[in-house]
Amino acid sequence: MKRITVVALLALTYFAGNLRASAQEIAVQATIPFDFTVGHQLLPSGEYRVAAVAPNVVSISNAAKHVTVLSLMMNGDKPTGSSGRLVFNHYGNQYFLSKIISPVAAKTLDLPISKLEKQAQWEQGKLHVNDQTTIALK
Repeated sequence: MKRITVVALLALTYFAGNLRASAQEIAVQATIPFDFTVGHQLLPSGEYRVAAVAPNVVSISNAAKHVTVLSLMMNGDKPTGSSGRLVFNHYGNQYFLSKIISPVAAKTLDLPISKLEKQAQWEQGKLHVNDQTTIALK
């Protein structure tokens, strides 16, 4: 029984270490000059670190303002171009994080549209998203 417990703990430590290592490889930073929404959370403008913490889960954090949000992501199209960027949909003065494009990780990650964003779309009378803002990743 002790042997099974030791093997299980070693396996868990190995997988946790690999997850942490892969998350560090995909971490990027961006300066976002406006307040924005991720899911149902409004985040203040500032310097943000975006990192993969698990498959299809990212952490978006601002250490100076003590803000961290975890978000589920869906795999999108292969990235085009060589620069990483964050894409925001905006309606009036509201910005919603829509995509994370990372050529380094060879991934585009799409955030699902939240109820708040659907409400903003409806209030602006837009059936299709056509106003987008892009922020370069560092």
